[in-house]
Amino acid sequence: MDFGCRGRRDGDILENAPPPVASPASAETISGLITDLNSSEYAVRAKASMQLVQLAEIAEPALLQAQKNQPSLELRRRIDQLAKTIVDLRTKPSEERLRELRAVEILEQIETPEARQLLQTLSHGAAGALLTRRPSSARAPRTRAISR
Repeated sequence: MDFGCRGRRDGDILENAPPPVASPASAETISGLITDLNSSEYAVRAKASMQLVQLAEIAEPALLQAQKNQPSLELRRRIDQLAKTIVDLRTKPSEERLRELRAVEILEQIETPEARQLLQTLSHGAAGALLTRRPSSARAPRTRAISR
């Protein structure tokens, strides 16, 4: 995706904005992956860990809930490591993630009806996804201060 703004009009930016985040896994699937973290088979644990990292912030609420359920020591360690990895991914985003976040920032600043509509659409993405949570806070129309 190209979110560059040089020489572009608002409509061009709106056409290239990121789509809403689709939920790649159900709550049941995520719960099953968390259960697999406690498997006696290494391959099952490793596969579950890898999939949970790929789900990142979408799996994070379920991981935090699993921590509260007093898991075994081994499961708690695995959940803690996954949570740390997810936080690291959020604080050091990839180039593509940065482009998406910047596109949302631009939409928030444009403040046209089309931009607000697109932010509304983005807010209906997968629960927990950063691009879903971020636009939710920008739904309300802003009022600009008039400077004299």
